[in-house]
Amino acid sequence: MQQTRIEQGLPYFQKFLKKYPDIFSFANASEHDILKTWQGLGYYSRARNMHHTAKIIIQDFQGKFPDNYNELIKLKGVGDYTASIILSVCFNKPDAVVDGNVFRVLSRIFGIREEMRTTKEKKLFKQLAEELLDKKYPGDFNQAMMDLGAMVCTPQNPQCEICPVQKDCFANWC
Repeated sequence: MQQTRIEQGLPYFQKFLKKYPDIFSFANASEHDILKTWQGLGYYSRARNMHHTAKIIIQDFQGKFPDNYNELIKLKGVGDYTASIILSVCFNKPDAVVDGNVFRVLSRIFGIREEMRTTKEKKLFKQLAEELLDKKYPGDFNQAMMDLGAMVCTPQNPQCEICPVQKDCFANWC
């Protein structure tokens, strides 16, 4: 759902879950069947990566996702964002997520104009996100930050008047 609107992707997700209700059925499916089920979403390399990773999780981790960053990041198709969201949401481990929405929220709160293109800039935003992260509820915090950027701190016409961090925001546009 990273590159797709929820309303558009939800029917595909539901169809996928019905056909592959667990990681074992997904890992044992043929690539042809998976790509046919995936048809219409684009990004076919993601489907292939998920299939490859599902097989590794079955083979090397007895069907359970690893619960540490170093193991997760080795999986095909898993980058920093995906590893961080898995750790925080699934395992309640404190690992901040920085996607485009979180980047926008952080850049406005802290008044930073850099565009997160270089590794140095990405590390800066990851560090800022880690400093703010609620260590007791990291998954909830990460989801809240992503939702804040998606629904309130939008690229155009942010809704500062309803923003829960308005008073602490450098950009406060209202």
